[in-house]
Amino acid sequence: MKKCLLLLYFGLWATVASAAVLKGKVADEKGEGLAFATVYLKGSTVGSTTNEQGNYQFNVEPGEHTVVFQFVGYKTQSKEIKVTEDTQELVVNMILESEVYDLNEVRVSLSGKDPAYGIMQQAIAKRNYHLKEVEAYTAQVYVKGLQRLINVPKRVLGIMKVPAGLKPGILYLSESVSELSFMQPNKYRERMISSKVSGNSRTFSFNQASDFSLNFYQNLIKANGINERGFISPLAANAMLFYRYELVGSSQNNGNLVHRIKVTPIRKHDPVFTGYIYIVEGSWRLHSLNLYVTKNQQIEFVDTIRVTQQFTP
Repeated sequence: MKKCLLLLYFGLWATVASAAVLKGKVADEKGEGLAFATVYLKGSTVGSTTNEQGNYQFNVEPGEHTVVFQFVGYKTQSKEIKVTEDTQELVVNMILESEVYDLNEVRVSLSGKDPAYGIMQQAIAKRNYHLKEVEAYTAQVYVKGLQRLINVPKRVLGIMKVPAGLKPGILYLSESVSELSFMQPNKYRERMISSKVSGNSRTFSFNQASDFSLNFYQNLIKANGINERGFISPLAANAMLFYRYELVGSSQNNGNLVHRIKVTPIRKHDPVFTGYIYIVEGSWRLHSLNLYVTKNQQIEFVDTIRVTQQFTP
């Protein structure tokens, strides 16, 4: 069968009229660009996300700012900048170091369970609070969907010939900018500002932010077009019936103790995620997550779907 690489880029940021362009590259210790790292001005909603090469760019108003660089599994870094009325362009590159998560000296509790279960009980107990914490918001959203054919076999299932002219490359590309408004409990309103679609979608397409919701404080993560029944969140009220949890380690991040917890399915074919979630000690909120599902979870059209999220104050 043909193999397809699907990329969904989802940004949620406010924009400002500005006098300068802030741009640069976010990379790891080896100098390789970090795709979809978060870059923003501290204390604001102004920012952007890096592209596949680790490059970012957004507008900044004159003044003194603190630029924050954040990526799942890496130490958060910041840099002070000054933008004057005469500044047209400012280049700030950043290298992020991998976060080191240390295990506590006492690893096994009196009950014999991994300490991760106690942390997750606290996080699940606070799930509904965090779900309803924001009453309403309005934000500008940028969505990019890309379907790229990696290789083309001569035959499918050893019998059917692949249509002539089908070559590796981009099959489908969609981009949109919209204004998304939300109000509790679950009211969305979206105004499309611009939209561009090229090619033919062979599977599914997300062109509007309201088409999908990836809020892991909800019990069930909907995935229309991929899996009609949805996926159970690691923070769902009944999550402990479906997940195993393991505390990999803990680390200080911006003054907060963050726990890295590995989540795996109890049963192979349950509609659940595999990967890592990061929980903040005390507030028990999500700091970030890096999760995936595979064919074992009965997804359609693709072999693997990965979800990476980062949260900022």
